[in-house]
Amino acid sequence: YCLKDYRRMGESLRRANRFPIKPRTTHNLHMVFGGSFFTRGQYGRALTEFSHAEATAANPLARGRAVANQGATFLHLGQRTEAMARFDRALSIQRNNRHRADLAQTRLWRAAMYFDEGEHQRALGMVTRAARTFRSLGKKDQEALALMNAGYAATELGRWAFGQTALDRAIELSSATGKGHTEICARACRANALDAQEHHSRAEAELAKARNMLRGRRNHAAAIFIHRAEARIAERIIDWTAMKRAALKGEAVATRLRDYLRVAEFREMRVVAEKHRGRSGGAPVSTELLKRLAQPRSPAMEQILRSARKLAPTRIPLLVLGEPGTGKTEMSRAITDGAGDATSPWLSFPVNSFPFPRRISAGTLGAHGAMRNGTR
Repeated sequence: YCLKDYRRMGESLRRANRFPIKPRTTHNLHMVFGGSFFTRGQYGRALTEFSHAEATAANPLARGRAVANQGATFLHLGQRTEAMARFDRALSIQRNNRHRADLAQTRLWRAAMYFDEGEHQRALGMVTRAARTFRSLGKKDQEALALMNAGYAATELGRWAFGQTALDRAIELSSATGKGHTEICARACRANALDAQEHHSRAEAELAKARNMLRGRRNHAAAIFIHRAEARIAERIIDWTAMKRAALKGEAVATRLRDYLRVAEFREMRVVAEKHRGRSGGAPVSTELLKRLAQPRSPAMEQILRSARKLAPTRIPLLVLGEPGTGKTEMSRAITDGAGDATSPWLSFPVNSFPFPRRISAGTLGAHGAMRNGTR
């Protein structure tokens, strides 16, 4: 596992699984299997293993870890309601049994959800508590990660002094522990904060350090932090070409990670840059749409929204089916709003408007339109 030789690891675990073993060992095997699937992006199989790990857990500590891992997996699958439920259950188990390290780790995951929902202050409070816990336990690498997240949340709230203090400490700790990922992200956040306070030369130096550290690494999450900082700095100095270039790179990386909230964030940056350059390259994803997509939903609705997020950036013709009043029109509008190349207006026709006026072409209706109150 440490050498990332997953084929040999899988063979070893399958052989171990043939022996009559204790429940605790079975639990550990499921956790390792789940971790390997999660690392490789096989989230469905990872979720199955973490569910078996919960069923075979011998104590609350093991159960809490398995449930928290289920939450992280649901989050990567885009099923935010299920992820929220798992994280809350894990927090309850860990709080009741005083598992401080695991509780702090789960708080980091939960804070990420608060941040995506726009509750930056609540996210900041949660990651700050996690950082204090890691500091008291002497876990410097995890403290650095929590401080980096705290610094990022603070700068988004405009609390520059607090954010810079947290980021400085995160860089110091991550440099000492050799956690390059955390240091790259913290330096990118610090560059954005310095530029916002008009320390432009220092911001460029920080960003250059982050880029140099990323060179030769395959770290998509850190790349997102760098491209975000590049786009925001370019926006402040009114360099729309550089802003668009950074936004396109960030959108490509986020798409690879299947992080559709970040895809929408970078797409909005790109649209702003293109608008100021006098070009129209796509419709921005509305803030209201993002808020709706982030709301807790039923599992069935989560599946529909996950499909919509994947299909919105494509040019595939879509047919939305459903009973009257279930939101077909809203869904088709959401998909059109999310289309990066949607340059035509969105049109909706009630069934009693047939036959269509001659000026409405079939191509126009097929590209950006909806038919209401009918089955054909």
